[in-house]
Amino acid sequence: LGCLATDTFITFVPVQHELALAIGSVSSDGLTATVTASGGIPPYKYQLNNGAWQSAAVFTDLPAGTNTITVMDAHECSASVDTDVDDISVTADPASGSSVAPTFTVDLIFNRDVIVPTDGVTVTGATTSSVTGTGSTYTVSITADELATVTVTLSNTIEDNAGNAFAGGTFTYTVNDTEAPTVVSVSPTGDVGDDTTFDLVLTLSENVIPGAGNMVVYNGTTAVATFGPGDVTISGSTVSVAVSLDKYTSYFVQVDAGFVTDASGNGIAGITSPTEWAFNTGDFNVAVEQLDVAKLKVYPNPFSNYIKIDNNQILTRVIISNIAGQRVIDIVNPEHEVRTPNLVSGVYVVTMFTENGVAKTERIVKR
Repeated sequence: LGCLATDTFITFVPVQHELALAIGSVSSDGLTATVTASGGIPPYKYQLNNGAWQSAAVFTDLPAGTNTITVMDAHECSASVDTDVDDISVTADPASGSSVAPTFTVDLIFNRDVIVPTDGVTVTGATTSSVTGTGSTYTVSITADELATVTVTLSNTIEDNAGNAFAGGTFTYTVNDTEAPTVVSVSPTGDVGDDTTFDLVLTLSENVIPGAGNMVVYNGTTAVATFGPGDVTISGSTVSVAVSLDKYTSYFVQVDAGFVTDASGNGIAGITSPTEWAFNTGDFNVAVEQLDVAKLKVYPNPFSNYIKIDNNQILTRVIISNIAGQRVIDIVNPEHEVRTPNLVSGVYVVTMFTENGVAKTERIVKR
């Protein structure tokens, strides 16, 4: 007998081209990748990051970072390709650190569409704030006090459509002081009585510092006193300066724009109207009458057939009464000399009137 031998033959389909895999396309947000396999022996199956195999060459909701996609052919030959998904990032307009107006907006521009939950954006230092937007752009609308520091904080609850979380971020803004001080009150106004030495006081809506220009006191068109910012006393929001003026005179004060400013350099608008800060150092008409009344004089005393009244031109009426109060003479617009021949001897009261009432009363005796 001869020897027996067994041979095993395996027949392979010849491979014309080596198996290869390439990225065919990536979506604009980077979260979907389509791959293209070539060579090898179909059918192909695909795998993402050592996960389950699938027949589709499309992968969605890719995680952030580097993703490895593998293809395997019918001979279990494999090839791989990598695709990167960027972390979620955001830019703010205006940029963090900017100075802003009391009412402003911050545009948050993400590198791809994200979902911002209600706790995704927190604003501190503001009086009011709100968040609107969708997709990759959100707007934070903010109102804050002047000189406030406003912080916009983005949390890690913000995610993209694949569930990738944002790392978080903070943006800080300083609110400018854009509002100029305004006049709250001025003093004095109206009739200041007989005082001639007093303080001019300007009260403003916020604390101020010296600026430029002048504060000028006018009598008509004549400037009677001029003060620069260095001549006045500034205490918080109050500006004052002592003046010494004439009696029974009308004055007004004008203040140049920018005479004082706030700490941010916003100057007051100034006072230009001659009626806004006007005052009198006494009632001029009353004062004149008082001077004239002092000049009223009745004589002689004792008298006989007449009496004379000095400064009678200011009088509207003269009444002469006896000691019993009986009216014996009543004259409207009296002359300088009043005839009294019919009066009997005795004591009489002379009452003198001006248009403002009784001006003076004197007691006289008839011989």
